[in-house]
Amino acid sequence: MAACVLSPTAGDDTYVCDSGTSATGLTDLSGNNGLTVSGSGLIQGNVVFDAGNNRIEINADGVVDGDVEQGSEADEFEMNGGRILSIRPLRN
Repeated sequence: MAACVLSPTAGDDTYVCDSGTSATGLTDLSGNNGLTVSGSGLIQGNVVFDAGNNRIEINADGVVDGDVEQGSEADEFEMNGGRILSIRPLRN
């Protein structure tokens, strides 16, 4: 299990939150980013990705206790269970 440590870098990032809690949400405004939330993973806050081809996947009991905002490029969102508050395009 990868726990839920979400540390953005300047380029493309892949995040996994499959157990534990991220108390601050996730904001990554550069690169092509991916996020998978599953198992008992909990992100307490918003998930915000900017321009780039981003992919977000919510599985099983994964929770984003906030809004999911994706940028203006070709993004993917897949939900196979779990919970989020809302999904919307990034507000510029």
